[in-house]
Amino acid sequence: QQGETVRFRVTSADVEHGFFVSGYNKEMSIMPGTVGVLEFVADKKGTFDVFCSVFCGSGHGSMKATLVVE
Repeated sequence: QQGETVRFRVTSADVEHGFFVSGYNKEMSIMPGTVGVLEFVADKKGTFDVFCSVFCGSGHGSMKATLVVE
């Protein structure tokens, strides 16, 4: 919901990955064996693409998600 805090906890088992939330311009890098935490207030309603922003190999193009803020 708009106005709530969004928290992503992301891990990598293999290589460095990037985690980018479009529309909010929030990004973090995740190194192998670590947990990355990205937290922000969802102050805009809408549907936002989430994707890996660091080329990480053959499956890179399919690393996608969607954030929906109502």
